[in-house]
Amino acid sequence: CAMHGAAAAATDDDDDDARARDDADERAECAMYDDERARVSCVVRVVKGDFVASDDGLVRALRALRCAPFAPERDVRVREGRVLMREELDGARQGGMDVCVTWRARSCSSEERRLTRVVERAVRREFRSGAFDVEVVLIAPGYVPLLSVREDASSLRLYGAETVDGFLDKGAATLTQTVDPLRLDAIRPRVREFIAEIEDRMKVAHPNIAFGTDRFAFKEIGSRGGWRFDALVDLQHKDWEEVRLLSHDAPWVRFIDEMLPNGWNVAVSVVYSYPGAKNQEWHADGRHLDRECDFEGCGAAPPYGICVFMPLIDLNYDVGFTQFFLKSHKTSKLIGFGEASHILNASYDGILNAGQSVLYDYRLLHRGMANNSVDVVRPVLQFLYTAPSYRETKNYGTESLWA
Repeated sequence: CAMHGAAAAATDDDDDDARARDDADERAECAMYDDERARVSCVVRVVKGDFVASDDGLVRALRALRCAPFAPERDVRVREGRVLMREELDGARQGGMDVCVTWRARSCSSEERRLTRVVERAVRREFRSGAFDVEVVLIAPGYVPLLSVREDASSLRLYGAETVDGFLDKGAATLTQTVDPLRLDAIRPRVREFIAEIEDRMKVAHPNIAFGTDRFAFKEIGSRGGWRFDALVDLQHKDWEEVRLLSHDAPWVRFIDEMLPNGWNVAVSVVYSYPGAKNQEWHADGRHLDRECDFEGCGAAPPYGICVFMPLIDLNYDVGFTQFFLKSHKTSKLIGFGEASHILNASYDGILNAGQSVLYDYRLLHRGMANNSVDVVRPVLQFLYTAPSYRETKNYGTESLWA
């Protein structure tokens, strides 16, 4: 539905009257939310109080909220919470926490004031303090992930502890082991030649397309504009033999075998962006083809596709990288909520060295970040491993560039 910022300061002046109105409304309007289809997720932020600056304070606050006086028909579930990091607070705020609550509401966003009042009462009753603010920062019609720790390449490393479960939960993993530099040296010249071939062909065959700014989709290459391109390679061509071998013997392949136990097909493309490319919109390359998770984040179908990004140059904040919304692969109801990944502490910056890689569920929300360099093209090899029954139809066209 939306990300919100309307705060409500905890005061005692109108608390009794507000509670009386809330109780009356609850009794009169329960038929409007007495149905599981009315369930929404809300992330509630409590700030400006020393009592929420610790894990112990968080535990106490969660306990208080679970005992809050909601009507039974609301079926309120206090899922999880996290203590805010210092950089998320201004200097005047001693501490804060986010809590994810799911409940049955009359509409997705019409009752946030009522929710903040109930949270205020519960927290004030637990901590005997009125020195805090409460605001609903996010409302969504499905599962919302809330991460207590910001993930990085080391915490998401492939072949670490509980790798399979971690990948199924977060939707991404990194492999810091690099591909043999000699193999990279053999691949880079072919990639440069390929980019030149594609662009020469575009100029000759499709001069009406403003290459770099227009959107287009051919069987071999697609672009959403913004100086970003995704060009498929022909793995059966002798010029791509090294890439074809890599797609079958790379360090990540045994993980692919484990995640796609009934076999797989692989397609490889060169994803590249020019200087001046801006941040992409958040998007998922793969659709949801089977069951999605519930409001607790459980029950999503296993992946039918796993994508591997391997940069051919070192990535940084200058040339750019790919940013991922962890856990967003579990439900399509997070589409449109990409900017919320920062609020939820769920964004991961895939900053890698050449030959390292990041693997992600094909349904995971992500975006390419800006290329702010002066003259460096950012080339990445994308390996898409899919179940044998899957056919890609979304990201490329039907007309051949070479027709």
